[in-house]
Amino acid sequence: MVDETVARVPLTDAVHDRLLEMIMDGSLAPGAPLRVQALAARLGVSQTPIRESLGRLAGSQLVVRAPMRGYAVAPLLSDKEVVELMHARLLLESEIAAQAAGAEGLDDALRENLELSRRVEVGPAYENYREYLELSAEFHTLIGQACENRFLRSALESLPVHVQRFRLFGPEGVDDVEVSLAEHDAVRRALATGDPESARRAVGEHIRGVEARSRHSLER
Repeated sequence: MVDETVARVPLTDAVHDRLLEMIMDGSLAPGAPLRVQALAARLGVSQTPIRESLGRLAGSQLVVRAPMRGYAVAPLLSDKEVVELMHARLLLESEIAAQAAGAEGLDDALRENLELSRRVEVGPAYENYREYLELSAEFHTLIGQACENRFLRSALESLPVHVQRFRLFGPEGVDDVEVSLAEHDAVRRALATGDPESARRAVGEHIRGVEARSRHSLER
């Protein structure tokens, strides 16, 4: 029988989304082997969309592939890796924000994003916080799109920041919505001034806050 979640939307996207949900919720645990044939049988699909989806998930670094061993769920980020990822993010996003400060139409787009983010519900399971995660990622994407340097935009797109961070929350679910949205609004206001240094500082404060909360999640 085909998994009902998989049957509702185009097959490859549906398989990807279902596997993502299983990884985020822990039903596919960190380090677990991902056998294409077994997953195809479990989801009631052919092996082709499974392989395509695993490739996409590898791009987000949620899945790893070892020669001769196949795919496995990636381990959670270590404390050291969180620090390294956030350092890369700090360097990159601070510069992007400085270049995007005062960009036409950006403030309206960020206001709309924040308004939607404040309305969505957040629960312990991935299906409960998925929309919030996507909006949180979109906030940063909007700033990236307002930066004219295409190489910076490409580098930002390659960082697996959001899904990796949300994996650290565990079964309790997302617990920093209010403070994260307050930081986002501070970033928005700084960008709206058109002052590159104000935008740089606001983004830096946000990312350092995210790092501290992410490391706290690892310690629980």
